[in-house]
Amino acid sequence: MLMPPEQIDQKFTQAGWSIDPHVCPDCRASRTKEKPMASKPSPAAMKAQVQMIGLLSEHFDTDAGAYAVGWSDKKIADETGVSPATVAEFRLAGFGEIKEPAAICALRADINALDQLSREHQAIVQSEIASLRSKLAQVSAKVVA
Repeated sequence: MLMPPEQIDQKFTQAGWSIDPHVCPDCRASRTKEKPMASKPSPAAMKAQVQMIGLLSEHFDTDAGAYAVGWSDKKIADETGVSPATVAEFRLAGFGEIKEPAAICALRADINALDQLSREHQAIVQSEIASLRSKLAQVSAKVVA
């Protein structure tokens, strides 16, 4: 003989099951466990971060994407005790990327243009040399014949 549904539900509830929705005792236990909180930074770490942000604000020009002369992620890391990777991460998120100075960009463009011009002229010279060799072969063949 079968038990009535209410009695079956009561047995499962007593065994730790949740009836609606159907959840096993292990799953219920894991849901109710307190999640461990992320570790809170120490006061010294917070002070170092505040100092790092201050130095970034003072020595990094967000418009130019450049540090003031003598400053870098590494120097700020050395001054504050924060890792260079953390300084770079904060700078990138809050202040922006380091950009190449305009003078360097212009020089790089000039070098690339001159390099391209050189390759084009080299191709023309090689073509002319091949043409002259062909003519030499024709003239040589006539002279020998």
